[in-house]
Amino acid sequence: MGEFRVDWIAEGDEARLDQARELARSRVLVHASVYASLDCPAIRKRSRLLVVSHGERLVGLAAVVDGIFPFPAVALCASLPGASQFLLSRVDAPFVVLATQPFWHEVERCGGQREFEEIQMARLHPAELPDPDPRLERLTRPEELKALVGSRVSAVHFEAGPFLGVRGPEGDLVACGGVHFVTDRVAQIAYVHTRQDRRREKLATSVLIGLVRELETEQRRVVLQAQTDNGAAMQLYARFGFRGRVRTASFTFAERVAAPPRRSARAEPGSSGRGGPGADPLQR
Repeated sequence: MGEFRVDWIAEGDEARLDQARELARSRVLVHASVYASLDCPAIRKRSRLLVVSHGERLVGLAAVVDGIFPFPAVALCASLPGASQFLLSRVDAPFVVLATQPFWHEVERCGGQREFEEIQMARLHPAELPDPDPRLERLTRPEELKALVGSRVSAVHFEAGPFLGVRGPEGDLVACGGVHFVTDRVAQIAYVHTRQDRRREKLATSVLIGLVRELETEQRRVVLQAQTDNGAAMQLYARFGFRGRVRTASFTFAERVAAPPRRSARAEPGSSGRGGPGADPLQR
């Protein structure tokens, strides 16, 4: 019966990194943010990787990313229930957790306060796209984006991949969009925004088309997120081949998570992932 171990991946530990990539890649369109911490250079160099293992098998991964928020952002991926608490108990508070719906109950049980929810959609069956808008240009100044979108634009994301925009007659930026990350398998579009007085001109559509054309390859799929109450945005994305309803949420932690008690944990009936019913119990 193997031990339940939690360790930080040391720099240069390629064997451990390969295990982490395998776990994240197994459902890369669901755990895209975790995979980005392993494959996107701008995210990777700011990430600390925490893994939980049972025996020789890696069953959970947390990417702790600095520089996006004033405090660390944690993305979770696990194949056995109960792994999240072991991972989160090793992260210093305050921090924010980004998690897909299967992990919500576990994260809330650890003390996370849910802040907002989004729907993640992926272009699984690419539809034909219109020609790119000739007004689109690549953006190079983060301060210009912040003036349009707000301070939530992270310089980390600006470094991670392309940002495109459309200018008005006076040269001022009136619409923009970019990415959270770009990897070999998946890219996440973000920050699609149009200035209030230029809405209903399909400028956001032009930006979206331009980004998809630039990011999508035979090997790489494009994902994006919409707020759960933004039906208009989801309809727009669906018109251009985006499908799926992966629910994601962010959770804030003001205090450190308590370490799990010394006990065995079994996979819950009906749980998904490689653990499943009958998986080895976890113990510390």
